[in-house]
Amino acid sequence: MNNYKKFLATIAGDFRINQGKNETSENYTARIIYSAICRLSYASLWDKLDTSVSIQHFKSKIEDLLKIYLEIYPEVKISEKLSAEIYDLYLKTGNFYHKQYNISAAMFSVAKQDKILFLRGIPPTQKTFMSGAGFYLPLSYEKTFDTSRFKDFSEMFLLPNKNLKDFWQEIISSAKWKVENLNNCEYLRMSPPFNYGYWQNKPISDGKISIMRRGQFEPKNYYLYKFNGENFLCSPLPQWLTYDEFFASPEYNNFRGGAYRQIACACFENYKILPPIKFRVEGLTVKTKLEYLPPPAELYLWTLYSWAKNFSTLPNNFERIFDKDVFFALKKFFEEIGYKFVEEGK
Repeated sequence: MNNYKKFLATIAGDFRINQGKNETSENYTARIIYSAICRLSYASLWDKLDTSVSIQHFKSKIEDLLKIYLEIYPEVKISEKLSAEIYDLYLKTGNFYHKQYNISAAMFSVAKQDKILFLRGIPPTQKTFMSGAGFYLPLSYEKTFDTSRFKDFSEMFLLPNKNLKDFWQEIISSAKWKVENLNNCEYLRMSPPFNYGYWQNKPISDGKISIMRRGQFEPKNYYLYKFNGENFLCSPLPQWLTYDEFFASPEYNNFRGGAYRQIACACFENYKILPPIKFRVEGLTVKTKLEYLPPPAELYLWTLYSWAKNFSTLPNNFERIFDKDVFFALKKFFEEIGYKFVEEGK
């Protein structure tokens, strides 16, 4: 058993995975195993030189590794959905290319954000630290990479190039209002509790501009709407803003799709009602809690670079654990585009 503990300690040291303050040994072990499986499964993309590997090859690697680790560490509980989770995360964050049931690693790229170098498409021999399934190194490694490898952070992770405030102003400035029948519609819930769902059956009539949608199946039709004191006025939203097929087709129901949330979060920010992201520093890790899911690209990045609070139930989008340095680098980016944070426990 001591050898097994040394083995975990070696992995944790190589990837700089620190145990959180007051974190149980079982949860710490699960986080180490998760990142180890992610790294080894990503390395399997090079199993066939000069050619891609099948999706099944990648997933089977994850499933085989998980079986081995759970036999060695039976106290750890990790969902059998792990292969679908890791595949979905790497696909939707551009870490590999997909074509005809085959995948290949993305071109090796580096993006600088605050004091962290975020890595994508790393070959098996490349040194890396890990936060969740995400690869990174401290800024001190910057000069070890050729300048041709560097990319803009937002571009590398398919993130928006506008902050929420400017995005909302752009949306409402192009609105074309007209009186509309509101039958058979759902309306964006504008106040908590959001655990009842993000949509409700009744419109708001306080003069605020909000969002409604109509349709039984995706892609649904989305509209801005408002009450002018006499009538409800609506303005259709273009489908490219409310439906993204790339994010809307998860392999399993992970709730990360929903391009409309870009507009919803911008709407909330405009009225100063966007729920803040809660966080608590616990030694060299940070625990976080989302009260409202951000748009798909932001959520996938958030999930890629963190660990689930509980691996026995996947997906787990709301409560996550980060490496401390990675968290503060991402926090800075999210604040720049309009998200608010509240530190707990101070």
